[in-house]
Amino acid sequence: MNTLPIEIHILIHSYLNLDFLPYNKYSLIVLRSNPIWKPRVIKKYNINKSTNFYELYKWQKKLDIKKISYERQYTLGCIGKITALQKPDWEPAIKIL
Repeated sequence: MNTLPIEIHILIHSYLNLDFLPYNKYSLIVLRSNPIWKPRVIKKYNINKSTNFYELYKWQKKLDIKKISYERQYTLGCIGKITALQKPDWEPAIKIL
């Protein structure tokens, strides 16, 4: 079976929706790399500096969900004790290029 070059994989995954699942281990590695996630994070959250844009995207998404739930609780008047999310230290992303 012929394999595609890494640049072709990056182009394919950059145009795909994020809901698609990886089809093998190699595509999973490509999907977690910075060339796929850096443009999406810059476009959505306007953050340019990070060592691992995949983990940063997941953390920002979790932060958005926490913010929405806080706003809902504040509106309903049932806030209670809230702990802020702590940004973890991530390892650098997988280098594929």
